[in-house]
Amino acid sequence: MNRAQTQATAEQERLPPTDADLQGAIVDLMHMARSQERQSLNACMLQTYWRIGQQLVQFEHRGARTDGLSGLLAGLAARLNPLLGSHFSAQSLLECRAFYRAYPTLPAIRRKLSWHHYRLLLQIQNLQVRAWLAYIAAEQGWSVQTLESRIIALGHERPQNTLQPLRQAPQPTSTKGSDGDPRSFMNDPLVLGTP
Repeated sequence: MNRAQTQATAEQERLPPTDADLQGAIVDLMHMARSQERQSLNACMLQTYWRIGQQLVQFEHRGARTDGLSGLLAGLAARLNPLLGSHFSAQSLLECRAFYRAYPTLPAIRRKLSWHHYRLLLQIQNLQVRAWLAYIAAEQGWSVQTLESRIIALGHERPQNTLQPLRQAPQPTSTKGSDGDPRSFMNDPLVLGTP
């Protein structure tokens, strides 16, 4: 058997034997691609929010308006809203700033966790508890609701712990949308700024 025949035989062996198997293989490929798409998008958005926080902290360190951070963020949010959408509030900028301050090196961010996970974790003042919960949540694939229930069970109330009171937006159960469709995840205004 020559090389071309060997490759053709190997290809035939990899093909599903029935129409149902073919359908299953295609569905599996699409689910895998969508999962990778969500993971890539999530990593990109985490990095973006981290860099926004970095810009805010660096701006502060240059001595620009350190006495009026809330005024600075409110004014900045008002100017960003027409350009990027109404989800860029002073509160969301404050969260980006807190995210950078809590994780000052980009490699410290666990890409398996979503922005919604980090918004909950940032409310925990105890750094060891925060790090432990981030590790466990990432390793065990906790949803946002699971993380929230564990935080409450540990006695860390939500949202009063830190950061000034965070307004609470509805939290998805994971980085997927509520129906498991990645498009609903990407339509989250905190993710891509869609209306």
